[in-house]
Order: sequence, then C-alpha cells, then structure tokens
Amino acid sequence: MSRYGLALSESSQDAMKIFDQGFSRGITSIKELGLRYCLEKVGSFFGWIALIYLMFFFIGKVIIGDGEWQLYGSLITIWAVVIWASIKWFISFQKYALKFLVDSIKLFSTILIMPIFDFVGKLNMTEMLYNLVSNMNTISLGLALPNVDNTIYQAVILFIFYVAMILAYWVISSVYFGLIAGMSLGVVGSVVYFARFLDRHWSRNHLTGFFVIGFVITSVALWFG
Repeated sequence: MSRYGLALSESSQDAMKIFDQGFSRGITSIKELGLRYCLEKVGSFFGWIALIYLMFFFIGKVIIGDGEWQLYGSLITIWAVVIWASIKWFISFQKYALKFLVDSIKLFSTILIMPIFDFVGKLNMTEMLYNLVSNMNTISLGLALPNVDNTIYQAVILFIFYVAMILAYWVISSVYFGLIAGMSLGVVGSVVYFARFLDRHWSRNHLTGFFVIGFVITSVALWFG
C-alpha cells in the first residue's frame, strides 16, 4: 500500500512526503530521548502554559475586561501548575521535594533558639508566639497546646508542632502530586512505548504503521460499538 501512488497532485504528494518524514523524525526522537526526558519536557510545557495564561489573565483583564474566559483561564492555569509541580516533584525529587522538607525543618528549627534571645534581651517572644499558636489552634482545630510556662519547653513544643504540620503537608502533597504525576507518566509512557513499537515493526515508514493501528482500533471500536 503506497500513499504516494494515490491520485494526488504533485504538490500534495510532496506535502504528504514532508509530513511523513517529519512524523518519522518525531517518532525516532521520542524513542531515543526516553521516558524521563519526555516527561521533563511535558512538565516544562505545562509550566510555560501556566505562565502564559497567568500573564494573559492580567493583560486580558485590562484589554478585554471581565468575562467567562477568566474562569476557563484560571482552571487551565491551576491545572497546568499542578501538572508542572507534580512532574517536577518526582522527576527531581531530591531537588524539590526533599529540599523543600529539609529547608522547612531548618527554618522552623530557629524557634529552638528563641529562648536564648528572650533571656539575653529580657523579652517574651517565645511565650507570645506560643500563646498565639495555641489560641489559633483552639479556634481552628479545637485543640490547644499543652499549658506550660517554661520557655524552653514552649520552644520545643512549637518546633515539634510545626515539624508535624510540615510533615503532614509534605505527605499529603506527595500523595496528591503522585496521583497527577502517575497519570502524566502513564500518558507519556504510552506515547514512548507506542513510538518504540512503531519503530520496531514499521522502521521504514512509521506513518504507515500509525494508520494501520488506527484503522484496526477504529474497526474494532465500530464493530463492538
């Protein structure tokens, strides 16, 4: 079966040939780049989409005004950011996820030296922060911090509280991002596997293989539909 033998004009056959060669180059590139690299590119793509829509959101508000486009633009931006963050969270786990956790714990560890500043400067920063957090917990969670007067104990309890909060946030984020990244991995992995399948069985003409597989899938779907 030769697509170039169809009753097409010379310009149409040239266009078909260019498209065919471009498709083959794309399939070969996907096959050679591999899953990780393609997934990184997908993440970067959604990151740029989020940035472009965010810029358009503020510019469009001035030029176009308010409207339904803001809702759709916001949804696209949010999902693009979520997909980008999910892929980055796991592709560069040490750079993003672990670094975020370690940096947060380092930041909250400064609470442990607050009693020293209180003692040197004759202040009560630790007690004020402890009472503030305890009152906020009582209002929001109905759970107050233990009633202690020693500022060292207060600092330790605050540190444990914040570390527990950040760990809970980190675990929840990892699970949520894991689901999104898993779906992205499934889609990108399927594309990479499909590219390798085409290259293995239709190495000379990838587009022919694509049309054959598409014809088979369509025929089966119509038959059972």
